[in-house]
Amino acid sequence: EIEYFTQIDIMITDIATEHGHALARESNGNLYAWGWNAHGECGDRSDNEQITKPQMIYELKDYKVVTIKCGDTISYCRTECGKHFIWGQNDDNECLTYEEDGIYENVMVPHRIDDIIKEKCSVSNIIDVYPGYYSTQIIVE
Repeated sequence: EIEYFTQIDIMITDIATEHGHALARESNGNLYAWGWNAHGECGDRSDNEQITKPQMIYELKDYKVVTIKCGDTISYCRTECGKHFIWGQNDDNECLTYEEDGIYENVMVPHRIDDIIKEKCSVSNIIDVYPGYYSTQIIVE
């Protein structure tokens, strides 16, 4: 049990962790994050500010999150309606921002990638996403 959630009677149905951060999905689809947050992987608009207790990621409050994954310094989720979001370290375009100048800033809040992938790669659907260590692997059809 995670004391923070039990104290406020929140039912967690899924947890993902990696290097120094964690994501937790509530039974109603709300998403929480906490941890090191050196690159914005907690999705709270701050960089290099450690998150010591779980915080809801408000940018996703209108979605029901069904899948969560953590890469080393990257976070990912998929919603019930099929939208894919990624955020965190973006030194090598791990968050798929495709900056024109080739200078990639960390992504501090969930960034939707499904439309970008469909356009840039001429694919019809994202099957799965695997955030990793300085990389993101995306399985498409």
